[in-house]
Amino acid sequence: MSRRSAAVLLAASLVAACGEPAPPPDSVARIAGQELTWETFRVYLAENGVDSPSEVADEILSGLLDRFLAEEALRRMARQEGWIGDDAGRRDALEAALRHRPPEMPGEAEVREYYESHLGRFDLPERVHLQQILVGDRATAEALVAELEDGAEFESLARSHSTDPSGAAGGDQGFLSRRDLPPHLAERVFALGEGEASRVVETRYGFLLFRVVRRLPPERLTLEEASADIRLLLARQQADRQLADLLRSAQTRYDPEVFEGNLPFVYSRSPRPVKRHPSAP
Repeated sequence: MSRRSAAVLLAASLVAACGEPAPPPDSVARIAGQELTWETFRVYLAENGVDSPSEVADEILSGLLDRFLAEEALRRMARQEGWIGDDAGRRDALEAALRHRPPEMPGEAEVREYYESHLGRFDLPERVHLQQILVGDRATAEALVAELEDGAEFESLARSHSTDPSGAAGGDQGFLSRRDLPPHLAERVFALGEGEASRVVETRYGFLLFRVVRRLPPERLTLEEASADIRLLLARQQADRQLADLLRSAQTRYDPEVFEGNLPFVYSRSPRPVKRHPSAP
């Protein structure tokens, strides 16, 4: 007998002993008088990257069930408030709720306070503006080194010879720090001066040539340079808090009820307002 079947039979026997009506065996919860089935929750799990619930810890499944019930409650609240139509889904409800109760955008004082409290996050390491050419054999790579020494332009050689997708853009890799490169490549690249090209570097995926276009020393972004990213970060954090408040409000309004005996996992009670069925073990 499966784990879920055993749980269902146990719940049914306890309900019969107490003389209370049992929920349908495929129902895992109830919101506002409507049953929510295991299959509906299983689809929600798949949407959130859980394809095999039996392989996931009970605590994680419990948290996902709590979130599922909160989003279902919010969908009902959004319908009742007229924010969405009857056919709208959970994601529509989340977006509509934030549109109708938008979070406050961070002001200049908040941006400055965050910047001054997190200065280390705005420190940039030494970086190089890098170009590369990738070819499949050493002979071709050595021939390109000779052409560079004779005055050929690195960008032109990259466009005509590189098998890397960046070849069409002259081998441009943008600005990179040491941590953006494998250690054995970082040492070679950061040993080059501005405008200098490397010798042939053999790797498991081909033969490389590098050229450093420009070097940038370590620096700290100014408040002006960092303010746009800080504002986006604070706005996301505020939206997350606003959404959490809306979910709690919806749960309180509709008071979801969990049928633990019908679940194929051990449900961990949520600190949020979720009722447990009185017949549950």
